[in-house]
Amino acid sequence: MRSFDDFSDRFGQQTLIGFIVSSVKTGDAVGYTNLYDADLSLGHCYVGGAMRTDRIGSGLGIEGVGLTINYAFQTWRFRKLYAGVTEASARYFSSTLGSLLREEGRLRQHLFFAGEYWDLVIMALYRDDWAEWMEKRRPLLDALVGEAASTQNRSRESAGREGRDG
Repeated sequence: MRSFDDFSDRFGQQTLIGFIVSSVKTGDAVGYTNLYDADLSLGHCYVGGAMRTDRIGSGLGIEGVGLTINYAFQTWRFRKLYAGVTEASARYFSSTLGSLLREEGRLRQHLFFAGEYWDLVIMALYRDDWAEWMEKRRPLLDALVGEAASTQNRSRESAGREGRDG
C-alpha cells in the first residue's frame, strides 16, 4: 500500500469512488479505500487503500479493502482489479488472501522509502476467483453481517434511551 500522505494527495485524481473505513465498535475513521484508474471498456480498475498506522494489523484495513472489492464487482462489469503494492505488502496480501491474487507485473526498484529501493508489484484479482472465494465463505460472512447489524442496532437503541433519559 502507498503511504497515507501519498494516498491522500492523489485520492481525488481519477478516483471512481472512495470509502472511509471506520470501526463499527467505536465509529472512529481508521483509513480509506478507493477505486481509481478505471477502464470500463476493458473491464479493469485499480483498488487502493491506506490505514492509520496505529490501526494496522487490526483487520479493519483488509475488511475495508474486501468490501471495496465486493462493491466493485457487484456494481461494475470489471473482469479484474489491480493493486500496486510493495514487495512487503505483496507478501502480506498473499498470506491474507492466498491464491486470490496473481502477480501480473513487477517494476524493479521502482519505489524509494526507508532508505532503499523497493519493487512495485502489480497484483490482479479476477472476478471469477472472487465470486468462488466469496461463495465458500458465505455462511461466515452472513454471520458477521448479522453480528455487525446487531451491534449497530444495540448502539442506536442505547443512544435512543440516553436521549430520552437525559
